[in-house]
Amino acid sequence: MSHANGQDMMLSEQSVSVQFLSDSMHIAPGKFGFNTIRIFNHSSESKTFRVKMSLPSGWSLLRDLPASTEVRAGEENILSFRLKPGDHSFGGKPYPVIIDLEDALTGEQIRRYIRVVLSQINNWDIKLLNPVIYVGDDEALPNFSFYLYNHGNRYELFEVDLTSEFMLTLPSKGTQILLGPATDTLITVGVRSRQLNQLEDNIVINVASRGTSKTLQQRILISPSEFKANPSDKYILPLSLRWQANGMSKYNFSQILNLSGDVEFENGSFLGIRSQSFIFNDKYDARFSYHSLAYRGKKARVEVGSVQDFFQSQIFGIGGRVGYHFGSKDFEVLALRPTFYQGISLGFRQSFSLKNAITNETEAYYSVNKDNGVTSSYVENSLNLRNKKLRLRIGGGLSNEKAEKIGISENGYSLNCALASVQKWFSVQSNVRITSSWFPGTARGLNFQNHQALLHLGPLRLGGFANTNTRTPSLYKNDFTEYVEQTTFQNTDYGFQFGSKIGDGLLTAKAGEHYQLQNVGLSSSNSLLNSPVVGKKLSLNYFRRGRFGDQVVQLNMVRAGMEKEGQELGLFNTYNASVSGKVKSLGFNLKYEYGPFYYFDYLYYDRTSTWQNRQQYALFWSSSQLKRLKTRLSANYYRTSQGNVNMLNTQAEVEFDFPSREMSFSMTNTVNVLNPKNSYFVSVAFYKTFNLKLPFKKYHTLRVRLFKDSNANNTWDASEQPLKGANLIVNGQRLRTNSKGEGVLKNIKNDNYVVDLKESRNIMGWLPDKLSSDTIQFKKDTEVSLAFKESKTIHGKISLKTSDYSLTTKLDLSGMLIIAKNQNGQEFTTLTTENGEFNFNLFSGVYTVQMPASITGTKYYFEELTKTVNLQQQKSESIEFQLIEKKRKLNIRRSVD
Repeated sequence: MSHANGQDMMLSEQSVSVQFLSDSMHIAPGKFGFNTIRIFNHSSESKTFRVKMSLPSGWSLLRDLPASTEVRAGEENILSFRLKPGDHSFGGKPYPVIIDLEDALTGEQIRRYIRVVLSQINNWDIKLLNPVIYVGDDEALPNFSFYLYNHGNRYELFEVDLTSEFMLTLPSKGTQILLGPATDTLITVGVRSRQLNQLEDNIVINVASRGTSKTLQQRILISPSEFKANPSDKYILPLSLRWQANGMSKYNFSQILNLSGDVEFENGSFLGIRSQSFIFNDKYDARFSYHSLAYRGKKARVEVGSVQDFFQSQIFGIGGRVGYHFGSKDFEVLALRPTFYQGISLGFRQSFSLKNAITNETEAYYSVNKDNGVTSSYVENSLNLRNKKLRLRIGGGLSNEKAEKIGISENGYSLNCALASVQKWFSVQSNVRITSSWFPGTARGLNFQNHQALLHLGPLRLGGFANTNTRTPSLYKNDFTEYVEQTTFQNTDYGFQFGSKIGDGLLTAKAGEHYQLQNVGLSSSNSLLNSPVVGKKLSLNYFRRGRFGDQVVQLNMVRAGMEKEGQELGLFNTYNASVSGKVKSLGFNLKYEYGPFYYFDYLYYDRTSTWQNRQQYALFWSSSQLKRLKTRLSANYYRTSQGNVNMLNTQAEVEFDFPSREMSFSMTNTVNVLNPKNSYFVSVAFYKTFNLKLPFKKYHTLRVRLFKDSNANNTWDASEQPLKGANLIVNGQRLRTNSKGEGVLKNIKNDNYVVDLKESRNIMGWLPDKLSSDTIQFKKDTEVSLAFKESKTIHGKISLKTSDYSLTTKLDLSGMLIIAKNQNGQEFTTLTTENGEFNFNLFSGVYTVQMPASITGTKYYFEELTKTVNLQQQKSESIEFQLIEKKRKLNIRRSVD
């Protein structure tokens, strides 16, 4: 600290001393600085001094010092003063305050000064001038403004960043603004351009200074006078075209052309078309086409053209199907001419509910194949019971098959049963499907059984399993002139199993007996062509569902051998392990086999004594980081221990997507890098959607007209003026009326539409007859006229009255919530502008306008909190509320001798 200059020095030869109470001062923000001047007269005569104080620019005293003061001989006089620093003074900078005393008799002077330092403060704020801006679609793009306040006493450098979908006149980053102490600035930003259908945006304004930042959101709503909910008022058939070509060489080439489209009508009915063409290379010279047209209504459905279905086997041909659904009943019939042979196929299905939990299902089929002379038919029926803890299915069927070339007619049967029940302590699951050797279809001669029972012991599951899958069909040979019943495969496993949760995953294990058998070709009798594989099998499986993908680990160990008549069973161990999963965009599949695992692996080893191990390692990666580009890469390495197979297949796929044009293009390249010459394969695909207009009208137009009902008859007359620029919301869509007073919704579906008029109060002098909303039942092109009645207005203002010793320089009066309440208790609200002005647009009546007391805080109070306004006779009234700053109490400190 520095001391007052010349302190305790004498004035000329007279004995006069002058000193301050404090020779330096520190003033905190928002406070006054207090000090005193002590003048002591050591002489024997009274003296009179003229007093003058020099202050820094913008500073002031709460009370001026006297122009002169008299000090009697041998006495002292004390002058007290309070300093008010200037609003734009800098913190941390020393300011001199000088006092000059001049002897009124001799004219001699004495000067003293003190150093005053303001404490530094960083205090700044930002505020939107208008947080929500409404503008019409046909009006100029708006500007928005925000205030930047520096309430501190230092220079502040601000960095302004803007984030918006609009194009703005201010850069998105890098704008810098320097403000001195106690200054503010209004920053105005213009919306330069927008996308065609962009009607709103939340502009994020981020301002940073000295390591702190503050954020505002400016909402801009562009309300069109006309909005199209759909591009056309007609039904649109989105026709998707997909073309794919594979191979790209003369003998390794194929292409697929797929054309499909669906359209749903207003009544819920559906129309779809499908067309596919397959063209293969010159070597095979094969072509295959599929074309169909389908209609589905609320109850009926029809499909004609190429029809495919599954009736115990895949059927395909030209024909049609008809279905009908009502209540819990459903029926369907099918008739077609098969594509791959001469004949006819007929099918029938039905289902209906007997009770809430029981349904009955029936399926029947009849087929004539003129090429091989076989006629077959069957009918099956099943009952299904389903509730929360039990699912049960019981069914069966009968069949007949005639073979003209052999001269036989054989009957067949089928049985099926399924049971699934989950209880607290146990669960049971069983599936049985048995068909006789003459039952038609792919399940001919099948005996499939799968059984499982588990005890639930907390996180543990203990139980057993038994699976068998055997097929012994009657098969034709020698151009359908003979037949033989032969076992084609037989697989059986049974044993024990358990399961347990480990962390986020599930571990299961099975151990038991193992049996495999497969035959290829037909023998003249039912003798077994091959020997079975007999042994034991242990399986472990761990499954974990992670955040970015599933991970699966599988381990199998088999101790088995081929059982031959008259030979000792030679057992040996084989192992199989695999790990697969995905981590984010990277997938992997690792597999290793030690020795034979599948039946024909055992057969190959038995006949050649060649032991083979297999290993396979695959990686997959996909990326869709870019908006229009997707890539997929994979590498798959496969090798056997004998070296007869050794390949590394790599595949790269690139897809370009153009959503706005509903089009995409992809290319796939596959090659074995260990033998690229003979393995190169390229595939390209093109996808495009064409929106075809159908000659049926789907959507309609709703016109909402707002008008000034001058004669108060609630009817729009030609002489009455439309209400232009009013805001309204129809089912969430914001509109702004045009010069005709209309807000138009085009191409909308039939529905109930709610017209919200809450935001229509922006037209001063007019109010909607219905203050909240109106519901319109819309079924076709409709015009609705809504009346606005003449209203009355209240113009108000809040004025600020500061106290005598106020430190307030400027008070933001914007954003204060003002309430007007009518005699029925209905409330209306509005907000004040920056200058404290507000307006109400109201109907005739008596209103109480009130100020919420909570907005004043502890430093201010309203002289009146409420005012009553009578709008019954007057068209407009003006009122004013006075906001008064509470008086500041001054604590006068005196020096002590």
